[in-house]
Amino acid sequence: MRSRRISKRFIPVDWASRRACTAGSLHREVFAEGTWPSIRVLLEARGWAPFHVERIHEHLRQGWPLAMAARQVSMQMGACPARSKFLG
Repeated sequence: MRSRRISKRFIPVDWASRRACTAGSLHREVFAEGTWPSIRVLLEARGWAPFHVERIHEHLRQGWPLAMAARQVSMQMGACPARSKFLG
């Protein structure tokens, strides 16, 4: 099995000091579309199930844009949530 390299698209940030994190410090994943907690809230508000939100998160970690990740997950599950809108 081939291991996947984690994308450098997210930036771990220590919000207290506004610097990049060092080993052992508090960090959050920041993607082009925002921090992961804010993206998760957006997806949940649009009707995505927790399992699908985690699948989208995996795609974001691999460097996919949010719109492409959501589209890929919706194609895999066969449909997107009723309240979902284009995320691009």
